[in-house]
Amino acid sequence: MKNRKGFTLVELLLVIALIVMLTALTLPGIKSIHSAGHLNNAGNLVSDVINQARQMARARNSLVLLIIAEDSSGALNQLTLCERSAEATSWKQILRWETLPAGIAIDPAKSQLTALSPTPSPPTLKRGAGEISPEDYSYQVFLPDGRLLANANPVLYLASANASANFYRIVINSSTGVPIIERP
Repeated sequence: MKNRKGFTLVELLLVIALIVMLTALTLPGIKSIHSAGHLNNAGNLVSDVINQARQMARARNSLVLLIIAEDSSGALNQLTLCERSAEATSWKQILRWETLPAGIAIDPAKSQLTALSPTPSPPTLKRGAGEISPEDYSYQVFLPDGRLLANANPVLYLASANASANFYRIVINSSTGVPIIERP
């Protein structure tokens, strides 16, 4: 009998086929983890902007608007902040536009925004080369003590187009302005 060294072609092909099959089975799980990471990043961004609005209102003793707008595709995924101090008669944008990661948006059907009209009226804002009027965005008003100009607790529901079972829900406590995060 001959002394055999190495692997046969059949054995090598079998091992490669097993590797391909295992990779194919784990790919959906990897995509799901990637999508969940984007959703988590988006939720953290929204929560950070809410906290920033509350802190700025308290630190500067002013009204701060948290503005949530649609992008050109119609997805509710852009945020900014505007401020009006006691001495000022108009609003001033104090934060550049923040955009949520691709495929992540605030679901208007599951979100509950409860803004009341502040005085003076919310501003028309510059966004890119164009403008956006108050009729085209939603907003929440943070008062100088950090609470909201609303009696109900607003809810922002972030969802991914790729993973319907995964969501990021943020409830803003109207009496404190603090965001409360709820995850599945």
